[in-house]
Amino acid sequence: RYAGDVAKKILNEAGLRRMIRGTRLGSANAVYSTLVKSPCSVYVSDEWGHLIAFAKRQPSGAIDQALNLMTSLYTMPVLHIDNAAEAGFKATDDQLIIYQPALSVLAMMSADQIAPLMRKGEMGKGALSQMLSVFIEADELQERKADPVPTPEWLIDRINAVRRLPPGKRGGDRTLAEIYNELPGNRPAQVRVRCRFDIDAALSALDAIGSDIKSRPFVLAAKRIARRLSAVVAAWDNPHMPEITHDILAWSIHYVLTNVSAWLDRFQTMTSDD
Repeated sequence: RYAGDVAKKILNEAGLRRMIRGTRLGSANAVYSTLVKSPCSVYVSDEWGHLIAFAKRQPSGAIDQALNLMTSLYTMPVLHIDNAAEAGFKATDDQLIIYQPALSVLAMMSADQIAPLMRKGEMGKGALSQMLSVFIEADELQERKADPVPTPEWLIDRINAVRRLPPGKRGGDRTLAEIYNELPGNRPAQVRVRCRFDIDAALSALDAIGSDIKSRPFVLAAKRIARRLSAVVAAWDNPHMPEITHDILAWSIHYVLTNVSAWLDRFQTMTSDD
């Protein structure tokens, strides 16, 4: 839980607590409601394994619908909600529209929860291949608590710069209108991330993950993840003029390749036929 606690602590102290979703997204309606209020949200879940396991046993299929929606959001530029009541709002004739919805999921699972997810029937699902899994082996990293010290000022300033926000007071609580510089439902101002070389050619290094049909979905997903990770690091490196450099892309490819390969190694070891 260390990573989740630290992420929530930093966002809280940066005045961005309204971007955090900490309670279970147990239905598509809950996902809709979250994104209508905060179209760029961070979902921190320390019970992801339980959520997946319960989805298999749930007769209504509500959690499965929520997971499918989260998968669709990965490449969805615009989310249309025809029925406002589905998002927990008063029913109207107007269609709710969310531009560039972003739901970043920080999901934590224990080792015993991973094994059922590594069966062949599960590995083909988009949600698993779209998520970058990082295995934490050291006990001290699993049990460590967030340090009870204030978040460094430079870190809060950089977060504000990335989100194009004016400097805020430590511990301040920004409104949704302040966080998004406008009403959350409006079309956001997009920032172009530059790249002066052929990024697709560089991403071909991820073909080393595997050439068999079982690995192919992970190769394609790894390329998408590395591309997005490079854009994120570029924005963090230079919030005002983000640019993907050779060093940024090389680091992103290495990070993704290392972790996806580790995931597939575990899959080879732990998998069994459904």
